[in-house]
Amino acid sequence: MKMKKKIIEYISENGIDSQKVSSDTGVPFGKLSDDSNSDINAQELCELCMYLGIRPEDLYRKRLVKLNDGE
Repeated sequence: MKMKKKIIEYISENGIDSQKVSSDTGVPFGKLSDDSNSDINAQELCELCMYLGIRPEDLYRKRLVKLNDGE
């Protein structure tokens, strides 16, 4: 799954206003939408993660925990 999709899911699951995220970070609102074909770049990913208080690897933590649970 692309990082963009993971960021969008994180924002949605945590009840965060994506319009405010866009306004506060400078990341275009369209990039925070599943409807957009535009992906986020590395700088935008860093901005979003700092704003949300997460690390990029945190977006994969659920998946890694599930994989480790089966071992």
